[in-house]
Amino acid sequence: MKIKNSHNPFVNAIYLGLRDWNVLAARATRPQFWFFVLAVVIFSSVAQLIAFLLDLPFVALIGFGPFSFVVFLVSIALVAPSVSVTVRRLHDAGSSPAWAWVGLGVSLLVWPIIGVGFFLLLGALFAANEAVVFIGLGLIWSASLIALSFGIFLLVLLVKPSSPLDSRYGPAPVTQPAPPAQTELPEPATPNPDASASPTGEDPEPATESVHDR
Repeated sequence: MKIKNSHNPFVNAIYLGLRDWNVLAARATRPQFWFFVLAVVIFSSVAQLIAFLLDLPFVALIGFGPFSFVVFLVSIALVAPSVSVTVRRLHDAGSSPAWAWVGLGVSLLVWPIIGVGFFLLLGALFAANEAVVFIGLGLIWSASLIALSFGIFLLVLLVKPSSPLDSRYGPAPVTQPAPPAQTELPEPATPNPDASASPTGEDPEPATESVHDR
């Protein structure tokens, strides 16, 4: 059975995300995007944990963890499909795809600044230089604030529902129509055989003969 024909949306999202790693002019629905993000997070977390455990004897012997390096290379390889699916999600939500590239630029800018801040902070702790400590903390806090602010902004764009209009990136996602509401028909009234009976429960008295009937 082919993966793309699977009825599991989680498996389909992984397949489409990896297959279309270089496709930008398309659309990705909200479930497809978030299932792919979930898969990347789960893979990265589990792979890092396994690599850390496997690298313990190697680090003690040679001071280097080969498994962690392999996981790092795989994580770098997942950047391309992650950016592509983000661009397609922005297309589907009707937002500008340029925000995906801005987010990539912010990530490439913020992490080196945070690294420099930690480097200055550690160096200043050993040298007991308060000025360098404040500079390091300032770099870390500033870069973290920029990353957090833009991350919230991008998150708002990515959680938007799909645009109901067709675009040059593809048709609008087909939604399943809601089933018609079932209305209950009233039950037909059944004749009451006791309707002609007297309210007291006694049989009605026969009509008396009138004078004209004689």
